[in-house]
Amino acid sequence: MRWCIDFCAQALRNITIGKGGKMDGFEMESGFQISVASEVMAILAVANDLKDLRERIGRMVVAYSKSGKDVTTTDLEVAGAMTAWMVDAMKPNLLQTIEGQPVLVHAGPFANIAIGQSSIIADRIGTRLAEYHVTESGFGADIGFEKFWNLKCRYFRPHAGCGRDRGNRPGAQDARRRTGRQARHPAGRGLHQGEPRPLGKRRREPGRAHRDRKKERRAAGGVP
Repeated sequence: MRWCIDFCAQALRNITIGKGGKMDGFEMESGFQISVASEVMAILAVANDLKDLRERIGRMVVAYSKSGKDVTTTDLEVAGAMTAWMVDAMKPNLLQTIEGQPVLVHAGPFANIAIGQSSIIADRIGTRLAEYHVTESGFGADIGFEKFWNLKCRYFRPHAGCGRDRGNRPGAQDARRRTGRQARHPAGRGLHQGEPRPLGKRRREPGRAHRDRKKERRAAGGVP
């Protein structure tokens, strides 16, 4: 693991530590990373509460043994101390725009190396206190939105989405297979109301059209 500070100095990305006497540790290659690019920041963005944060921090791999086994923060008995250090960081920052609209600023790890999203905690607060909530997703639709839709919305299960794609929520397809109808999300009280629609009125499942085209090409003697 690299050292982590909030800095703007590329010369610190790769450094050598341990120079000096025996008390300075082993001489080895190391470096710094900015705080928004750290694994702790990524965990903070997807944690649902303090307990969830503690469990995720405890699974962080910080090294490998000589036999190749993962060494986690739990193995080093530091996960609890790391979580205690992050208690105040769990609280979103309340700001406002120049128009006076409330803004919750919380987390925001880079999407090229992490999830690229503002925190689930801030989104939960926003969706419960306002009629609509706009959340941040960095690095455009090719990275940020893909991670928003495929990762964050699955971590934050009662997350509101557009009405047309409600059937693609986690667990919705399994429920439809059991009942033959589009099921309401169990945790989405107030977000997705209304009577379930029959499965036949929905669009074809993702990837169905692609598989159908491949079958047609095979039948016509084309390239599989």
